[in-house]
Amino acid sequence: VDFATADQTAAAADDYTSTSGTLTFNPGDQSQTIVISITNSDQVELTETFLVNLSGIQANGRNIFFADDQAQVTIHDDDQATISIDDVTVDENTGTAMLTVSLDLPVDTTISVDYATADQTAAAPNDFTSTSGTLTFNPGDQSQTFVIPITNSDQIELDETFLVNLTNLQANGANIILGDNQATVTITDDDQAAISINDVTVDENAGTATLTVSLDSPVDTTVSVDFATADQTAAAADDYTSTSGTLTF
Repeated sequence: VDFATADQTAAAADDYTSTSGTLTFNPGDQSQTIVISITNSDQVELTETFLVNLSGIQANGRNIFFADDQAQVTIHDDDQATISIDDVTVDENTGTAMLTVSLDLPVDTTISVDYATADQTAAAPNDFTSTSGTLTFNPGDQSQTFVIPITNSDQIELDETFLVNLTNLQANGANIILGDNQATVTITDDDQAAISINDVTVDENAGTATLTVSLDSPVDTTVSVDFATADQTAAAADDYTSTSGTLTF
């Protein structure tokens, strides 16, 4: 009897080796075996099948017929893919943060995953634009990117962070897990503030001299600076009262 493989959802040569031939049963034999090579790939696949068909019985006049002339071979995949998102650090003046979501192995079906930003020390909309959406990986894709707008302000800020979370993985039956489902985006500030004190001229009879210490840009944290008088041609206590202290912004 002849035999030959035929594709179904599994295809030669990606999933198995196309095989055909003839089995011969000698007098008294009741079984013969067929060996077909299966391809072990790193691609994450759904369970797949192919057929082995029998044909062309040569019975030498004996009464032999096909009871079942077709076998279905089912291949179970042993691979598992992990999806993850990378942390990024961006300068505030860059204007955007680009994030990459990756699969560590190719997958033979379409999958999707949702993403959404979440405040930490950086908050929308002052520091970034709240962003959400869905990424779709077509068969064979292993990375997708998306962009989050970053706000470039004149305020002096510490480095700040916000999160991007992955949720709602739609794997269409493929063996895929969420590995790292949270990215931290760090925004580094590109601004610098200068602190200064003004000169003043006062009449002796004014009784006081008022001086102003200034920051040329706003700052998002507490800043302090010490001050103290020092003699020149005017001397404490004859001309003014020696004064010192701390200013807190």
